[in-house]
Amino acid sequence: MKVAISGFHGSGKTTICHQVIADLKKRNINCSLVSESARSSHLFLSGDFSEKMHVEILTMHVANEMRSEYNSKVSICDRSIFDFLAYAHCRFGDEDRRGYLIDSIFDFSYSYARGYDAIFLVKSTYGNPDNDSLRRNDTVLCEEFDFQIRRIIRENSNVKNLFELTGSDKDRAVTDWIEAHLK
Repeated sequence: MKVAISGFHGSGKTTICHQVIADLKKRNINCSLVSESARSSHLFLSGDFSEKMHVEILTMHVANEMRSEYNSKVSICDRSIFDFLAYAHCRFGDEDRRGYLIDSIFDFSYSYARGYDAIFLVKSTYGNPDNDSLRRNDTVLCEEFDFQIRRIIRENSNVKNLFELTGSDKDRAVTDWIEAHLK
C-alpha cells in the first residue's frame, strides 16, 4: 500500500508522516517513510531551480517510493507526484513557458499516479513558521500551489482516493484509513 501526504512546504506533512509511521509501527505494521527528496537534491540546495532540478527531485522521489514499496507493506510518502507538478506549474506556468523536460514530467506523472492507494491533502499554512531560508513561503505562492495541486489532481482520473486533512487529528485520519484498507 502506498499513501502520500501532499501539500505546500511548511504545512505539516512531515510531522503527519512521522506520527503515522509511529502509530503503524506500534501496531506492528511493516511501514517506511519516503522522505521529501528536495532535502537531498544538490541542485535545489545550491539554489538552482531550473527544469533539471525539478526532474532530479521527481526522479529521486519516484526511485525512493519504488524502493519503499519493495521493502515495506505500507509506504508513507512525504509528498505525492502531484506536489512536483504543482511546483513546476507555479515556477514555469502554462505549456507555452514549459520546456520539454517539464512536459515529460507531466505526461509521466499522470500515469504514475495510479500507484497511490490514497492521497491526503494538507492545506497550506501561510507565513514561514520554520524560518525556512531555502524555500519561499509567501501567501501568493501558497495560494497558487493549493490551487494548482487541487486542479491537477481533479483533472487526473487515476487518483483512487483523495482526502482533505482538516482538524487537529490529521495523523489519526490517515492511520485509520490505512488500517481500514490494509489487506
